[in-house]
Amino acid sequence: MEDPYHVTSSGELSVSFAASKRVRLTAQLIGVVESAGEDCSQYVLQQAESEQLVSFVVRLPKIGTYKLEARLFTVLHKHLLYSMKCYSSIQIGVATGCAGASCFPPKYPRLL
Repeated sequence: MEDPYHVTSSGELSVSFAASKRVRLTAQLIGVVESAGEDCSQYVLQQAESEQLVSFVVRLPKIGTYKLEARLFTVLHKHLLYSMKCYSSIQIGVATGCAGASCFPPKYPRLL
C-alpha cells in the first residue's frame, strides 16, 4: 500500500489524529527527493487538543517532497506505559510558496 500523497503550495499544513483512548503521538518530517534523508522535524509542531485528539502543524522549508511519519501509542496505564498501535506516513509535495519557512522553537532548551 502506498503512502497518501498531498500537494500544497501554501508552505504549511495541519494534520490531526483522533482516537477512542488516551494516546501519545510522535512525528518526524523527512526530506525525500532533493534532500534525501534530511531530518526536518524542527518544522513540526505537535499540539494536544485533548487526550484523544492531537494535531501537527507542519511548515515546509523549501520546494520538494517530504514524508511525515507519525507513530501512535496508546496509554496502557496511568503510569504511562505505552504500546505502539499505529504507524502512519504521508508524502507531501511542495511546488511553490514556501521559501524561507521558519522552524518552530525546540521543545526542550538545548544545553551548551
